[in-house]
Amino acid sequence: MNEIENTLKRVVVVGKEPLCFVLKFVETDDKISAHFYDTASLDLIRRIEASKHVTSIGEISQSVKYSDGKWELRFTDYVPTEYPNRVLLLQVSNLRSDGHIDTETGIEKYLPLELHQRWKHSQVKAGDIIIAITGTTIGIASIVPEGFPEANLNQALGHIVLKKAFELGERSIEINKEYVLTYLNSKFGKTQVLRYGGFRAGQGGLSTGEVKSILIPLFEEPIQYKIMDQTKEHRTNAYSYGKRLLEKAEEITFLLENVIGEKMPRKSQQTFLCYPQVLGDRIDCLYNSPDIKELQAYLSKLEKEGKLQLIKGEGITAKDRGISKKIYEERELEIFKYIDIDNVNKEVGSIEGFTEDFLLKLPTRARQIIKENDVLIPTPIGSTKGICIVPKEFEGQICSTGFIVVETKSYDEALWYFAILKSNIVQKQFYHFQSGSIQPSVSLKAFEKNVQMPIPKDAWKEKYSEQVKIAMNELLRLKADHSMELQKSNDTFEKLVFENL
Repeated sequence: MNEIENTLKRVVVVGKEPLCFVLKFVETDDKISAHFYDTASLDLIRRIEASKHVTSIGEISQSVKYSDGKWELRFTDYVPTEYPNRVLLLQVSNLRSDGHIDTETGIEKYLPLELHQRWKHSQVKAGDIIIAITGTTIGIASIVPEGFPEANLNQALGHIVLKKAFELGERSIEINKEYVLTYLNSKFGKTQVLRYGGFRAGQGGLSTGEVKSILIPLFEEPIQYKIMDQTKEHRTNAYSYGKRLLEKAEEITFLLENVIGEKMPRKSQQTFLCYPQVLGDRIDCLYNSPDIKELQAYLSKLEKEGKLQLIKGEGITAKDRGISKKIYEERELEIFKYIDIDNVNKEVGSIEGFTEDFLLKLPTRARQIIKENDVLIPTPIGSTKGICIVPKEFEGQICSTGFIVVETKSYDEALWYFAILKSNIVQKQFYHFQSGSIQPSVSLKAFEKNVQMPIPKDAWKEKYSEQVKIAMNELLRLKADHSMELQKSNDTFEKLVFENL
C-alpha cells in the first residue's frame, strides 16, 4: 500500500462544512499540518498516482535548483537601470498566473554583471520554468521565453530545466514545456505544492526535493499537443486581457498630468553638489536631490496657476486606528480578518485574500483597525503602487502596520485618492522621501510632513473625477475578462487531463 492510500485509510471525516476529520497518527507521520491530510487533496493525488502515465517533475527534469548565493545579497548590491551591463534579478512579482513573465512591474531590481556571473546556477535561459518556492504565491510558475535578456533569480525562486524527452516504460516521450507549465499552475500542481509547503508556520516554503516529487502524468506527444491546442484560445485571450490590464493601470499613473495638461519633469540629475548650509536632518542623496526640488517647483507653479491645491498627508491620515496594549488585551480572543501587503491586487486596488484568526494568533504587525472606504498605502519601497480601497466586508477588521491608512467619507473620494496616490507625481515623492537601509520605506512622519498631495481644482477636478471612474471601470472589466479566460483555460486543461488519466 502506498503512502497516499495508507494516509486515506487513517483519516475519518466527521464533518464536511467546514471540513473536520480525525487522523490516526503513526510514528512515520512527519507533518502536523491539517492541510497535508486533507481528503480532497489526497483523493486527487491518488487519481494521479493511479495513472499509467504518471511520473514526477524530478524524473522529467535535468535539474531543479534554488537560486545561487542570494542569501548574501545586500540592498547595496542592487544597481539602477542606467548602470552599464546591469542584469535583471527576477522576483516573485515578475511571475504571472498565465505563465508569462512581466518585466514592467515598476519594482524591478538589477544586479551588476559580476554578481550575475558569480551565481551561475541561477542564470536563466529560454525554456526554463521559474517557480515561486516561498511566500503567498508559492507554486506559481512562468516560463522564460525566447529572446529573453540575461537574468538571475532571487532567493524566493527556483528553476526547473526540463529534459527534451523522457523514457516512460519502453517509450521515449517528448516533453511539451507549455504542458508542464500549465500543469504546475493548474489545480493538479497547486494541490501538491500547497500540501507540501503552502501551510508551514510563519511562511510557506518548498524544498527542491518537494518540487521534484510533484507527480505529473506525461502523455504521448499527440495528447500533450492536443490538450494545449484546445486551451490555446483561452490562454491567448487571457494573456491579451492581462497585457491590456497592465497598460490601463499604467495609464492611471499619468492621468493627473494629462488632465492638468503639464507633464511632470522627468530629467534626472545623477551627480550634484549639496552644500552643508542647506542640509537639514537628512544628508542622503535622495532627500536632497535636485529632482525632488524640481518636482516641488513644478507643483508650486501649478498651484499658483490655480490648477490644483497642495495638501500634506497629515490632513488625510486616519487617527486613533492603532491597537494599543489595552485594546489588544480586551480583544485578543476576537476573530479578525487580517490584510497584509501581499493580499492586494496592485492594478485595481482590490483585496484578494486575507488571514482570519484570533487576534492573539495574528502577526505582531496586525495592529491597525480599518474601515470601509479607507485607502491603504503600502510603505515599503517597491510596493508603494499597491494602493487599495477597503470594501464594506472589511469594516472593523485589521491591516498590517506596513500600511499608511487614509480615511475618506465615500467610495468616490476613496477612488479619487487611490488614483492620486498612484500617480507618478506622488510615487516619485515616495521614492525620494524613503528612509531605512535594510528595508527602505515611507514613514508615516515623512508622508504627513513631506509628501504634497496634488488635488485638482474646478474644471480640472471634474474632468479628473470623470476620467478616474472611466479608467477604474475599464480596469475592473479587463480584470474580470482576464480571470474568466484564465479560468476557462484551466477548466478545459483539467477536464482533458482527467479524461486521459
